[in-house]
Amino acid sequence: MKIKTFLSCILASIILLSLLLTSCSSNQGGSSFSPPSNGAGRSVAPSSDESSRNEEKLPPNGKTIFVDPGHGFRDPGAGAENYELGEGRDESWVTLAVSKLLGEKLEALGYTVLFTHQNESTPDIEQYLTDNYFDPNERVALVNSKMCDYFISLHCNIFDDPEVDGTKLYIFDNPIKTNHDSEQIALLIADKIDSAFPDARKCTLDTQSLAVIREVTVASCLIEMGFVSNPSDAAKLVDPEWQSTFAEAVAAGINAYFFPSESDAPDTAETEPSPEN
Repeated sequence: MKIKTFLSCILASIILLSLLLTSCSSNQGGSSFSPPSNGAGRSVAPSSDESSRNEEKLPPNGKTIFVDPGHGFRDPGAGAENYELGEGRDESWVTLAVSKLLGEKLEALGYTVLFTHQNESTPDIEQYLTDNYFDPNERVALVNSKMCDYFISLHCNIFDDPEVDGTKLYIFDNPIKTNHDSEQIALLIADKIDSAFPDARKCTLDTQSLAVIREVTVASCLIEMGFVSNPSDAAKLVDPEWQSTFAEAVAAGINAYFFPSESDAPDTAETEPSPEN
C-alpha cells in the first residue's frame, strides 16, 4: 500500500512539473504557434515596403495581362557584345528586370499578370522544344492557350548608328484578334511614356509583322524600350529608377484603356520609318 501511495505521489509531481514548464514556455513565447519559416529555418516578417505594397493593391479588376520578357535562356538578345550595357548585362537581363516591375505595377492596379517566363525554365508543355530557347512561336502557343485580355512583349533595340535613340512601339492588328484595339492601347502607352520622360524623344508607333504580336489572338504590342547601341539609352535601360518609372508608365497606359478617365485621351504618337531590329 505504501508503495502505491509513493508511486502516486511521484506521478502527481511529474504532471505538476509538466504543467508548470508548459505555462512558462507559453508566457515567454506569447503564442504556441511558430511563425512560418523562410529559407533555412529563419522566420522573416514582411518588410515595411512589402506590407505597404500589399495594402496599396486594388481589388481584382477581372482583367488578365500576359507579359513577355523578350529573349532569355540561351538567347541573350541585343547587347551580348556588351555595347553600352556593361559586363554581364544584355537585352534579356533588361527585359526581365522591367517585365517583373511591370507585373508588380499591374498587380497593384488589380490585374492578374501572367508571364511567358521568368528566366527559370521554359513551360513544360509537350509541343515546345526542349532546347532551352523558347522561340516566338512557342511563346505564342503558350499565350493562345491561356485566357487573357492583352499581351505585351518587352525588348531592346540596336542599330549601327549610335546616335539613334528612343522608344518604339510595334503593333499588328489582323482578323484573328478577338478583342480590343491594339493601336488604341499602344497610343495610350506611348502617351504615358512621353509624359513620364518629357525630355526624351517622343515614342514612335509602327506596324510590323513580328511573330509574337502577329500570331497571338488578343490585342498586343511589342515595345523596343531603347537602343543598347546608344550610350544615353543604354545608361537608362540599366538604371533601376528609370526601369521602375518606365514600367509604371506602361501599366498606366494599359489601365487607361481598360478603365479610362477623361484625362486619358492620348496624343498621336509619331510614326516614322524605324531601324531594323
